[in-house]
Amino acid sequence: MPTRRQIQFQSYDDILADVDKLLRGGYERGGQWSLGMASEHLAITIKMAFDPAAKGMPRLIRPVIRWVILPRILKKGMPKGMKGLQAIMPSATVTDEAGRDVLRQAIEVAKANTHAKLDHPIFGTIESPVFDRLQRVHAQHHLSFLIPK
Repeated sequence: MPTRRQIQFQSYDDILADVDKLLRGGYERGGQWSLGMASEHLAITIKMAFDPAAKGMPRLIRPVIRWVILPRILKKGMPKGMKGLQAIMPSATVTDEAGRDVLRQAIEVAKANTHAKLDHPIFGTIESPVFDRLQRVHAQHHLSFLIPK
């Protein structure tokens, strides 16, 4: 059985549809995280962009990350095994349903965003369309490890 699948999301609705499909039909893990963990992690990373108090990278480093790492992620996807901040790690005990629900709430926040730019706690100032694309790429990475039954 493959440990990953090829997926492409064109919208936040595509992400939610995939999560719902995995929840209804079941899945095999190709990696370490459950659907609930992946969904909760995605939700945390979406919500942190709209939280001025969110802890992230030091402000002086953010432009470097935006200029060097962000273009690579958007072009090639997220690298496997990339380490994240402890603040964005999911709970090991989150259920698939709870993860889906918190992701749905976070996506509603992102879809309601009317700002042209966001002050992201890792990448610094990024345009909203770039943020939305980053979230789709991020979801493709994590959900690719969950293989539908």
